[in-house]
Amino acid sequence: MIAQWLGAHAPDRARSLTIMSSSPMGHDPRPAMKRALAGEPAARAMLELALSRAVDPGAAASHHRAVWLDDPSLDAPLSSISAPTSIVHGDRDPLYPLAHGEALAAAIPGAVLHVVPGMGHVMTSPGLSEEVADLIRL
Repeated sequence: MIAQWLGAHAPDRARSLTIMSSSPMGHDPRPAMKRALAGEPAARAMLELALSRAVDPGAAASHHRAVWLDDPSLDAPLSSISAPTSIVHGDRDPLYPLAHGEALAAAIPGAVLHVVPGMGHVMTSPGLSEEVADLIRL
């Protein structure tokens, strides 16, 4: 969401954008994260490890506040984004199904959608982070 916001509101600060496992800015599907990720064993293990290390587990709520602010600037047209944009989305994302990535690619002029087979909402499968790293725009 931050990349989308920058592309729409501060285009001089965005040479290029890579948007991963996201949804169009201003769209609020209110996904049930814990339930959705519970079906991904590797994601669940990663979340349990992160929780065991957390000093302030309540700080995780800040992620959702940053993404879903009730702010009119989130309604900026994505068609105003001029930076070259790559959309990286997994075909097994339980939080934002592939249609969200497709909607982003359709809304941003010239955006390229890279669908990663087998990827859920997070990159926990062996070798997946290297595959996705190759898709990130520099």
